Amino acid sequence: MNVSDESIAKTLTPIYFGDAIWYSRIADSSYPVPSHDALPSLDFVVEEWPRLQARWEAWADAATDAEIARQVPCKSRFVGDAGLPAWQIVMHVVNHGTLHRGQIVGMLRQLGAAEAYDLSDLFAAGAIPVPFFEFFFPDTPTN
Repeated sequence: MNVSDESIAKTLTPIYFGDAIWYSRIADSSYPVPSHDALPSLDFVVEEWPRLQARWEAWADAATDAEIARQVPCKSRFVGDAGLPAWQIVMHVVNHGTLHRGQIVGMLRQLGAAEAYDLSDLFAAGAIPVPFFEFFFPDTPTN
């Protein structure tokens, strides 16, 4: 595919990786993060993503203004030692997922989809885990 990774599955796994690594940096350093060079299978992501999503939601529910403004130290393979306010990390996590979801739409078009799919179409096709969909669209029924 000429959009992102080789497949829709291989585009979903980097979203999970981003969610996992940033969660481990912002909330729980013991949360296991897969190696960027050996991303997990789609089956693993579909199984683990709801648990990770629940952790993100618990963190967000408990976060105080001070926690959201807190400088989070991290080491990046791109810039070395760095630090960002927690709110910027959360915005990055959302934007990162949005980028890859857009790439998935591009892939679907390359596969012959006549119209652009929206996220509800991807959810209905099983390409987006229910908790992920519910987080971004809490007022949309998923059953």
